[in-house]
Formats: sequence, structure tokens, C-alpha cells
Amino acid sequence: MTEQIAQRDMYRRLEVLRPSCNVATLKDGRGAVMTWVPPEPIVEWNLIDTRDGMLRGMHWHPPFVEYLMVVDGYGAIVSQDVDGGPRDVTVLSKGR
Repeated sequence: MTEQIAQRDMYRRLEVLRPSCNVATLKDGRGAVMTWVPPEPIVEWNLIDTRDGMLRGMHWHPPFVEYLMVVDGYGAIVSQDVDGGPRDVTVLSKGR
């Protein structure tokens, strides 16, 4: 039960990552180079393409740090204790 509460609390602590921008990269008009370095090693990387109206996930795994970048569109992360209880919903969209 304690592990389930810890996982629920982990999802409630979602953090928006703020990369730094090398301002010099803006001067030539091609765009920007944005950088963010995670505090711990990344051990897995996934590219997920989900079609409109489809669901992904519906699974459980031990807690670990996960990063998610929405490139286009929108979605939601929904977490819930495996025993049921209230759902925690976080809405995601590109650029947010």
C-alpha cells in the first residue's frame, strides 16, 4: 500500500522542464537551440505515435523517473492506485 501511495504522489509532482536557450542561435533566423540536461542518466528513450482518440498505457510498473514531450496535439496522463480510488488527471499539450 505504501508503494502505491508513493507512486500516486510521484504523478502529482509532475514538473514542467524549462530548457535554457542559447540566444546566439536565434540571430540567424533558423530557430533556437534549447538545452536541458537531466539530473540522472536516461536509461530508456521511446518515441510514441498515438492516433486521435486512442489510448496508451493501462499498465503498472515500479516507480522511476519518466520524461514526456508532446510534439503535436494534446493528451492526458491519468494515474490511479491499483486498488482503485480517485484518478489524478494531468492534461498535456505541445509547448506547455
